[in-house]
Amino acid sequence: MVNTSTPQATGAPARRVMLIDDSSAVRVRLADLLTRTGAVQIIAQAANISAARDLLNTQDPDTIIVDLEMPGGGGLDLIAELRNREPTPLVIVLTNHPTAEYRARSLALGAHHFLDKTLEFQNVPAILQQLAPRPDHSDGTPAAEMARLLSLMSYQILDTPAESAFDDLTALVAQICATPIALISLVDADRQWFKSRHGLNTESTARSISFCHHAIAGDELFVVQDATCDERFADNPLVTGDPLVRFYAGVPLKVNDGNNIGTLCVIDHVPRVLTAAQVEALSILARQVVARLEYRRLALDLQVAHEARQVAERKLEALAMRDDLTGLANRASFLHDLEHAITLGLRQGRRLACLYMDLDNFKLVNDSLGHPVGDALLIAATQRIRDTVRESDIVARLGGDEFGIVLLNVEAVADVAHIAEKLIARLTASYEIAGQIVHVGCTVGISMCPNDSLRVDTLIQQADTALYHAKARGKGDYKFFAPVLNETVKARRRLELDVREAITHRLFELHYQPQYRCDGQTLVGVEALIRWPRSGQTAVSPAVFLPLADELQLGDGLGAWVIGTACAQFSQWQSMRCSPARLAINVAASQLREGFVEFVLDTLRAHGLSPTVLELEITESQILRDYEQAKAIISQLRGHGVGFALDDFGTGYSSLTLLKDLQVDALKIDRSFVHDIAAGNGDATIVSALIALAHRLRLRVTAEGVETAAQLVALRGMACDEFQGFLLSPALASAQLVEFLAAGNIEYSEPIK
Repeated sequence: MVNTSTPQATGAPARRVMLIDDSSAVRVRLADLLTRTGAVQIIAQAANISAARDLLNTQDPDTIIVDLEMPGGGGLDLIAELRNREPTPLVIVLTNHPTAEYRARSLALGAHHFLDKTLEFQNVPAILQQLAPRPDHSDGTPAAEMARLLSLMSYQILDTPAESAFDDLTALVAQICATPIALISLVDADRQWFKSRHGLNTESTARSISFCHHAIAGDELFVVQDATCDERFADNPLVTGDPLVRFYAGVPLKVNDGNNIGTLCVIDHVPRVLTAAQVEALSILARQVVARLEYRRLALDLQVAHEARQVAERKLEALAMRDDLTGLANRASFLHDLEHAITLGLRQGRRLACLYMDLDNFKLVNDSLGHPVGDALLIAATQRIRDTVRESDIVARLGGDEFGIVLLNVEAVADVAHIAEKLIARLTASYEIAGQIVHVGCTVGISMCPNDSLRVDTLIQQADTALYHAKARGKGDYKFFAPVLNETVKARRRLELDVREAITHRLFELHYQPQYRCDGQTLVGVEALIRWPRSGQTAVSPAVFLPLADELQLGDGLGAWVIGTACAQFSQWQSMRCSPARLAINVAASQLREGFVEFVLDTLRAHGLSPTVLELEITESQILRDYEQAKAIISQLRGHGVGFALDDFGTGYSSLTLLKDLQVDALKIDRSFVHDIAAGNGDATIVSALIALAHRLRLRVTAEGVETAAQLVALRGMACDEFQGFLLSPALASAQLVEFLAAGNIEYSEPIK
């Protein structure tokens, strides 16, 4: 908006000022403060940067006072743009965030002054007055006069109502000095203003004609005995006209910082001389005026400090409710806002939806590309979420890559489903971050209020339950909560507790799957397979509890137990002279980290085993989680004689480069390819090609899941090296394996390397 306030007449051109602040209260207060100051004209006001840019097309301010943080864009962008404007206006930053970083950036972009809105608000008039063009009536250097004016402004006393504490002093000094007029005069940039006046009706005069202007130039009593005889004042309008000054005596008011901000003076209409007692009294009372000023300033400082503390506390409260990275509400704020929304919804008879969502595969991005890319991804995802929902809806970051959304005033469940679909579509679209294309997905769980619950914690738990089931269906999906889902979650939680207990108390067992040569069915090794016997309960497949152990971050400990237990068992078989030649053990990608090489070698030494008896099996997908580290660990262990087999080959990426680069010892063909191999279909072609490729790379090939003689015959025809499966033996407990070997009807030999 445009404001054409008229400046006070000072005989000098006015500075044309534009105010830019999103707070109307700040603009009104600042405009009121400035329009009571000479040589300033408020020509325009704007509540945001966009409005300011529009006004700059029609207005030509020479001074701009701007806040830094406003909706729709920040003041820093505008400051940078103003550098290219001709003529370049003077820029004063007035901010609630006076950090060193903001100060440095503002001044580097071209700002002339950087002020704390809380503590330095009152300094703006003094800065503008010092910069305003006016007759040269200041003493000393411009810097010294600026310091004096800032000192005066710091007392916040100009244009304030009368106060008895000051009026009593002027009445007393007039009585002591026997003068009709006594004044407490404060010398501003272009005027002298009377805080207290005894015997005078005028509130202020121009500084250029004031006697006090001369008095503040020194530190001693300034006396003019007869103004009509003093060439400095003979033609002064205060002498030739009202109030007909003939005698003047003024003592400078030197405040604590050493600046003379005004005077305590007496005036008479006739020439005269003060007595020594009157001069002493005038000086004493001037010190009393200064004491009252300092007392007043101390009270103001305490008030400002109190207000600053309140502002700081409000900022801390706001920060405590905000996520530092995304600027969204945090979990605490989300809980508070959701509770308020439930209460309001009940009062208005409206429904709301609580959405719990996370980004699929975010951890992989964070681990592989680094946390800075992960942070940038979260910020980009936040903006997409905000663009998808309404401004009135509640959005929060609940932690990590998890977000909470409350959709208010829901008309139909179909509307919620539509928003969930839009969120998934927008968050699944590719991101370009730091020059890289990044892909993640999004999964959403939804609960409804009041249909599902009226409790904050229950609604969030239900949405989280729905999210869990949506992810179990393959991610990239949404699901509404239903009571039946709770039973699945309860079963999952019971399983989690049971897995923790089983790991803590070593309730797992190892069974051993014999491995045979295809040509002569001779035993060449055993693969250690973990089993979980649950007395009186349904058995749980390793395909279920092993990923769960990893999710609970217990997989490393379980994997170490498997290696230690299998090596101990193998050592016992050796002492019984019935051990096979090779022990195969599956390892997870999470185990291939620093210290794993030493652990394996120490375990082998502890049980008196040669590294050559051990073959570790790992899948392609696991290796690719941290390929370089896995490659280094495999290389180190192979250097000591430990073998490696690539497990479940054909079900992952099946990269030829991977086979060549890793230099493993063996390749294991997944049972899914072996199942129909005897039918002579496409699986047979794939298996034949894989075996031929492995042999060209000098890799041993083991087929898994061989259950029929026809399958074995087909594998022999393809020159497969080894097999394992129910055709000859299932996985056996240790005691059963010993009996199996002791039966003597199975030969065993050195494995093919």
